Amino acid sequence: MSEKRESYKRRLLSPEENRDPVDLPNPLHNSENVAPEASETCLEEAVDTDAPSTSDTSDEDVDEKEYEPLTRGQRIKKIVVRTMIILIFLLVVMIGCMIIFYPQISNFINTKNQSRVIANYDRVLSEMSEEDYTEYLEAARAYNARLAGSGSTIRDAFTDALGDVDKTDEYWTLLDVTGNGMMGYIDIEDVGISLAIYHGTSEVVLVRGAGHIQGTSLPVGGEDTHAVISAHTGLPSARLFTDVDGLKVGNTFTLTVLKEVLTYEVDLIQIVLPSEVDPLSIEPGKDYVTLVTCTPYGVNSHRLFIRAKRIETPPSEDTAQQGEPGAQPKEETEPGWIRRAMDSIVEFFSIIVERVAEFLVNVTEWGIDLFGIEF
Repeated sequence: MSEKRESYKRRLLSPEENRDPVDLPNPLHNSENVAPEASETCLEEAVDTDAPSTSDTSDEDVDEKEYEPLTRGQRIKKIVVRTMIILIFLLVVMIGCMIIFYPQISNFINTKNQSRVIANYDRVLSEMSEEDYTEYLEAARAYNARLAGSGSTIRDAFTDALGDVDKTDEYWTLLDVTGNGMMGYIDIEDVGISLAIYHGTSEVVLVRGAGHIQGTSLPVGGEDTHAVISAHTGLPSARLFTDVDGLKVGNTFTLTVLKEVLTYEVDLIQIVLPSEVDPLSIEPGKDYVTLVTCTPYGVNSHRLFIRAKRIETPPSEDTAQQGEPGAQPKEETEPGWIRRAMDSIVEFFSIIVERVAEFLVNVTEWGIDLFGIEF
């Protein structure tokens, strides 16, 4: 570097005739305008331009620091932070999706529970002795006869729900063959409703099925009876009587109480105030059942009454075949091992789906409470 500097000095300070033609004079180094000391100083600065500048060196140091590899602890911390962000995002997305589909999933679980309760009710009846069966039925009919003769006070199923009542009263033991308060079940095929019927109309009852209004006739049929069955409309967790407003005059539904299947045909539909309970009274010689729910949807300021009269229950297909002259009773065959295996597999996966759905519903309800969401 020193030899190059000396050569450059000689070329600049040599006489004009010894210069290379391509070298042009620099006015800053003109001997007439600048002192020799200044010329040499400028020359040294010009020659030193080949050396790396301080700013360049500092930039390189910054780049080296910027791309310095992370330590093991820093990498782990970075991974943990990213993982937590992803998990929180997925949790929020899952809760959002579950809130959207909560009514469908919760209603699926409620429907499965209804099917299970009804199947258990039928099983208990199949194992009941004829003497016990007759005793339950006669006790219910005697209760209805006393009710028709003396009358009783009828309350609105929702504003005057009977929650804390004396369960030692005779009413709570009648028709309770399963011990869980269930007295039968209702099937409304036209709107796809199948619900267990329980004693009373407490909130505990009305969130899991239909309730029988105490003070009205027990649903075993007969003259001078008017049974009233109530259920919620518009619950996010179960549809219950949500679709009952689709019934029209002439539609039918059935009540299964003990081993009796009673069929009723809708003959009157009306909307009344909660205090108007006179249409639920017993009419002499009539056999009525009235379905009660809240209306309008989401407002619940009025009550929807769907009254139905008793008609003859049409014989089922099996009963009709057995009643035909010369008809042979249908032989019951034991299902083969393949059928039993398939049923077991279906039941296994059904249980898994139901458990997963219950877990998702619990997570959704937690999210609903957390964010204060109202349906």
